[in-house]
Order: sequence, then C-alpha cells, then structure tokens
Amino acid sequence: MQDGWCYLAYILDLHSQKIISYEFSRRLDESIVLNALDKATLKQGKPKNVIIHTNRGNQYLSRNYIKSIENYGVKRSYTTKGNPYGNAVIESFHAILRKEEIYRNIYQTYKKANLAIFEFIES
Repeated sequence: MQDGWCYLAYILDLHSQKIISYEFSRRLDESIVLNALDKATLKQGKPKNVIIHTNRGNQYLSRNYIKSIENYGVKRSYTTKGNPYGNAVIESFHAILRKEEIYRNIYQTYKKANLAIFEFIES
C-alpha cells in the first residue's frame, strides 16, 4: 500500500464471538487501544464483571491504558509468557481476517483499507 503500514486494535466479546469495537490507525501506540476501549464502553455501557484479555504489547501496558481500564471498572488479564494458547480465540480471528480479506486484496490507500476492514467486521 502506498500509504504505509496500518494497524488494527479490536475488542472481541468471547461470549458472542463478535468484535464489539475496533480502531484502525496508521500508528501502533496507546491511542489505538484507548480509542477501541472507549468505543466499546460507549456501545456496551458499563457492564459488570468484565475482564479484558490482551497480549503484553507496550500499548496495553501503558499507564494511560491501565488507568482507563481501572476507571471503567474492568479487570485486566494478560497472556503468560510462553503460553501458546492464551490468545487462541483472537489469533483465530486474525487468521480468518488475513485469509479471507487481507491476503486476497491489495489496498492502494489507507482509506480503502479502512473501508475494507469496516465491511469485513461489520458484515
């Protein structure tokens, strides 16, 4: 793609197996995960007894992300190092997204990639 790399952060509801929130960005930093989290809470309200599980990427370990999680009353869960099964559900979604959308297309612009991801997730 001529516009460079793109990144996707999303929140998957394990019960419904649906992506409830996502953020598409040109940068991989804490803002992408904070925006996905904010969108999820706007859509879902403030449900009780929620656990959010992530990998140990820097954006998920940032002070602002941890503070936001605590402010929403959500419990954090991280994959243990060396555990290949900790992110199995989301990795399955990654595989489907790559095989059915990303590997089949060449996106000329960021905007076209963003629209394709929107259509894939929302339809």
